[in-house]
Amino acid sequence: MAGLMAVLTVTLALAPRPTAAQATPPSAAAVPLHARGYARPEMLISTDELAQRLGAPGLRLVDAADPAVYARAHLPGAVNLPYLDLSRIDERRTTGQPTSSFEAERIFGGAGIGAETQVVVYDGGEGAPSSGVWFALRFFGHDKARVLDGGFAKWLREGRTVTQELPAIERVKFTPAPRHELIVDRQGLQRRLGEPGLVVADTRSRGEYLGGDLRDGASRGGHIPGAIHMEWTQFAADGASFASAAQIEAALARHGIT
Repeated sequence: MAGLMAVLTVTLALAPRPTAAQATPPSAAAVPLHARGYARPEMLISTDELAQRLGAPGLRLVDAADPAVYARAHLPGAVNLPYLDLSRIDERRTTGQPTSSFEAERIFGGAGIGAETQVVVYDGGEGAPSSGVWFALRFFGHDKARVLDGGFAKWLREGRTVTQELPAIERVKFTPAPRHELIVDRQGLQRRLGEPGLVVADTRSRGEYLGGDLRDGASRGGHIPGAIHMEWTQFAADGASFASAAQIEAALARHGIT
């Protein structure tokens, strides 16, 4: 799941953009999204903008936290959609692969997400669960999704409204259009290991990378041969907001990724 936050941050920062946008102050969390030098700032939404749009027609808020956390408090109108509900789970472990198209149609449609729905996803502030839901939506062909920068933690710090009320959600038609080119399976990666120019980045914690810390149902410790360690926390400015484009690029460059 942490790897999906890295996917979002790299996509956010690295597409072509004007040179003038490079000069971003080092403390990204205090800098407006439009001033952080992102190539695609539309992939995120600020708490200020979301506060102005709450209740807008066609907007669906998605809380990616665990159900118990969601029940304690969430943004008004938000539906609970934990990331693990969107991962294919076998009887031994979480595979990390997206769920089936059948399940995606059921889950997203049941959450009131249709082809034209504008989605804002958030989590407690860690960024990984919301990035996972964002990626699942993108994988199944829905591009109208944004992640709340700073998440629920920033929303709370700013004294904004929260609730325990459950929203009334009307099921709509969600038609999955899987983009299989966005993922690579084990066999595909094995065929390419050692290929010039290919970088395999392990964005988990150092303990997981070294094999001493088994999480997410992993049956074995360690990492893919040749994978570099690039922990996802390097892409967060303060544990909640996303780092600036300059910070993201610098982190990638330290690992030889340009």
